[in-house]
Amino acid sequence: MKSLLPLLLFTLFLSGCSLEFKKQLKAVEEILIANGLDPGSARAISATIDNKNVYSIGLENDSLRVITDAIGKLHNIRYLNLNFNQIEEISEEIGKCTALVMIELVGNRLKRLPESIGNLRNLEILELRANQLEYLPESIGKLQKLGTLTLQRNKLKKLPESFGDLRIGTVWLNENKLKTLPKSFGRLRAGEIYLVNNNISEFPLKQIIPVHPNTYYGLAMAGNPIDPKTVPDLFKANCTGWAGGGFMIARVKDSSLTICHNPIDESILVLSTE
Repeated sequence: MKSLLPLLLFTLFLSGCSLEFKKQLKAVEEILIANGLDPGSARAISATIDNKNVYSIGLENDSLRVITDAIGKLHNIRYLNLNFNQIEEISEEIGKCTALVMIELVGNRLKRLPESIGNLRNLEILELRANQLEYLPESIGKLQKLGTLTLQRNKLKKLPESFGDLRIGTVWLNENKLKTLPKSFGRLRAGEIYLVNNNISEFPLKQIIPVHPNTYYGLAMAGNPIDPKTVPDLFKANCTGWAGGGFMIARVKDSSLTICHNPIDESILVLSTE
């Protein structure tokens, strides 16, 4: 009788659930089956607060390889935790999960993100560190609610121009393969920018001049092969940590520029970019 108890409880649980919720659990089962996992664990990894929708999935350390088209059936899912798997591919169907607020994909094998990621307009947290990403889709700039984006320890060689449209507090780009920054970078609404241990050889002055007032960039660029000759004298004179890769540049409320809290003549700085 004991062995039948879990099945009986699960059957009773499903009897109180909506048809839509049962369909969504079926979609979770499809993802599990595609990865050679037990579909019977679908309920255990799926959370609901109303017995009508799957609101979150937690699948850490389960050797997942692929997120199939079935993910698109989870229209009301808000939290997706898939850290520390072996995921190489995510279906474009994830773009239908427009209620998503958080996606965690730390420690996987992703080389690309689906272009449809830009449809997730409610996304606030996107954790992507320790993957194998070589580029980001242009659509990422559409994620206007995104506040956290972690990209350290990937293989990014360049960023899309739309990256400058983001509004994120801290930019985590450490340990990638970036050689330069997009022209749009100065449009970025951010505070701290970590570019440690990339392949930037020339100081990216044009790209890091903030466009918007009340924008402060604290830059960490240690571990890059930057030629000291390309660092403008204004930075050397005003930033005591410049030799160690630490810089700060801001466009303050009245639209004037400061370097490491010191007001500077922007026309002189512009001349050094020509």
